[in-house]
Amino acid sequence: MYKMIPTFVVNLERTPERKVYMNRLLSQFNFLDVSFIKAIDGKCLSEEELTNRFDRKLAYQRYGRNLNVGEIGCTLSHYQCYQKILREKLSYVLILEDDVTIMKELSIAKELIAHINTNVPTILFLSADYWYYQLKKINEKYSIASVFDAVGSYAYLINYAAVKLILKKNKVAANVADSWALYKRQGVHLKAIYPYLVDANIESFNSTINQSCWGGKKDNMSLANCIDAYWLAIGKKLLRKKFVSKIRK
Repeated sequence: MYKMIPTFVVNLERTPERKVYMNRLLSQFNFLDVSFIKAIDGKCLSEEELTNRFDRKLAYQRYGRNLNVGEIGCTLSHYQCYQKILREKLSYVLILEDDVTIMKELSIAKELIAHINTNVPTILFLSADYWYYQLKKINEKYSIASVFDAVGSYAYLINYAAVKLILKKNKVAANVADSWALYKRQGVHLKAIYPYLVDANIESFNSTINQSCWGGKKDNMSLANCIDAYWLAIGKKLLRKKFVSKIRK
């Protein structure tokens, strides 16, 4: 087990102010071993690079729309983190995007290691916007939620087994970064801390993805993906009272 939590912060080279912000934010947590990962800027990818690194045809079948270069760059940035975890054989890593804010005591993350340092492929969210179906207490204040699905990719723990499985099942990326339901269908266990610890700092930063469309367009999806989308929507509707939403001002 690591004495410190390996932490990857995904940061675009053209946003140095975010790196300064994250350095200042995370410097107070001496149990984090922080490394900045140079994010892939989708706007700077050539057509050849896009074709070689991202399967846009499969992505269209999954979402019924063309993903923009910001979405593709975000996904490739997270895959870059996964490849580094696999290459360096890290047991687990905390992945943060560079526009987060800490809502509660992050020190509880140290107690989460027992739930992520396992051979079971597992992702554990520190953020909100997730649907859960079960809670298991870990102390008087916090529980671990068994997650049905989630939105957002800005704060999560991921273990080696999950990374290995994701990269095996997805030889070429063809999804949005927070396609957690896809990874769950592929065998990854989804968990979350309840209540959540980390949020996106929308008061200080705008998204660099420039996303004009969210979710998918079912009319354009393949039949199999359309069926998956309907089942996912039904599950979320049934779990609507167990949706952990962000606290907004």
